[in-house]
Amino acid sequence: MKFGEVYGAISKRLNKGITYININSIDDEVGCDEDDIKSVADTLCQNGLARCINQSEYELICDIGQLRDFTIKKQNEGTQCTKKAENDEKGDKPVTLETIKTSEWKLASSKKENEPMSLQERFRRLGKRRHFDIGDEEDDDDDEEMRKRILEYIRAISTYNEEDHSFEPEMRVLFPNSDIPLVLDWAQDEEGDIYLSDKGALYNYLLDKMIDKEGECAKEMVTILIAQLVKSSSFSEKDNKLVNYLTGIRDTDRIRIEISYFAVQFGKYLKNVSWLLDEVKKSGDDPEAYVNNKIDKFVKDFSKEIKENTGDFVTMVGRVYVHKIYSIDPRITRKQGIRAINELKSELLKNGVTDTNVIAGINDAISRLNIMSDRLFAIQKIDAYIH
Repeated sequence: MKFGEVYGAISKRLNKGITYININSIDDEVGCDEDDIKSVADTLCQNGLARCINQSEYELICDIGQLRDFTIKKQNEGTQCTKKAENDEKGDKPVTLETIKTSEWKLASSKKENEPMSLQERFRRLGKRRHFDIGDEEDDDDDEEMRKRILEYIRAISTYNEEDHSFEPEMRVLFPNSDIPLVLDWAQDEEGDIYLSDKGALYNYLLDKMIDKEGECAKEMVTILIAQLVKSSSFSEKDNKLVNYLTGIRDTDRIRIEISYFAVQFGKYLKNVSWLLDEVKKSGDDPEAYVNNKIDKFVKDFSKEIKENTGDFVTMVGRVYVHKIYSIDPRITRKQGIRAINELKSELLKNGVTDTNVIAGINDAISRLNIMSDRLFAIQKIDAYIH
């Protein structure tokens, strides 16, 4: 099994209730190259079993049974890692695939006081506290002590502003093409749980790039973009703010990790939507005119392509033409899309393209766009760009 010792070391940690993974500590135990260990950690993230906190730290968000099943499935991937360790730091033999397959793995019944909760445990606890009245005074005391620790740590940050509860993360993130940094703040929900937020910065930043900033279509488009980030991370969304709960944190090191995680994921997402930002930069002071010019070019070029290769388009259905409309520009509105498809049809007829299948496909696209709401147009357009 490729990287079998790495999977074994991670499984052994989770079996003891340890959900935190550090690349360096795994390297000390199994002796693999750091790139090999990171490859395993990234594979776990891609399969929804872990999340990346920063360059060398990860958190498992699966139970031991899920990790065991996944490890067994990976057994036929190839060779072992570059070198093996005979024993770990405690003198125990490394965990092998055979051990994982034949042993009964159970999560440890207790964990150390300062051991961080997994993301899964944290959300389960938060959900329980929100939907049920636990009424446990001792638990309430623990929660209050936890809140005090969190706030003491945040207020000790050098950039902290007591007036509005804001601060810059240690890992500085600047918005593209500006010197404006990401600034976070903290707040408490109705249950008293503390969370970090971006103060609505991402929502406002993306909305500012839309053609009609006050229009419902533009707001819907930004909401969809943020929903994609929420879906791929541990963030939530609250009143157009990006939110990350600190529920379950017990030590200051964990708070630091969560703040870094917020900054890292925020920065990654800004990079992921660079296609939108690049187009905005090109459009100058009049983005609507810029999109209209791209529509004119699309109609001219695409009608010429269809005329010269009519046979390649006789089976194209309406939804494919609609997808072509989306690809003109990420900020194209449904109204502009309808103009584009109608002008494409007129241009084809003017140039003598009368194939019934081609025209039928375009008519289908016209019908789809006419009955589609602005909201649905925005959703499908963003989905087409992201996927």
